[in-house]
Amino acid sequence: MNKLSANNKSRRNDPASQADTLLRQLIQGFKKDMNTGITLCKVPLTHLEYGILYALSNADGLDPTITSVAEYLHVEPPTLVSSITKLERKKLITKQRDPKDRRRMPLALTTAGKSLISKIFEPTVQSFTKAFGKIGDNKTQQFLKILREIVESRSD
Repeated sequence: MNKLSANNKSRRNDPASQADTLLRQLIQGFKKDMNTGITLCKVPLTHLEYGILYALSNADGLDPTITSVAEYLHVEPPTLVSSITKLERKKLITKQRDPKDRRRMPLALTTAGKSLISKIFEPTVQSFTKAFGKIGDNKTQQFLKILREIVESRSD
């Protein structure tokens, strides 16, 4: 075995590489479930539009402005402008000037937007519920605890 192959093999066995591989597989499953949800809802949405809806529905403490949503999604604010306009036309979000600060334009989900995001997310919830049912409550709680610890340790 040459030196390069040995390096690649040892890298695949280290915990960080294994975590990377497993998380990528989990993300692929999440994307598949999300696509299923979007298809079932029969509302044409791009992944970016879904991301905006998700950010507005799921990010506790998020200042609901274009800039904050862009930071949450790791994109530049101008990237969101056309998608936000489309979501407004579809009556899934609203954008209104803040009466206290006319420069701010907070975004909000409409009732239709809230309903749609929960329907889209349902296949993912079912998928995780099924997986957690297979591994049991104890392992599910351990998994969630470890995920929280990892997330917290990365934010330091």
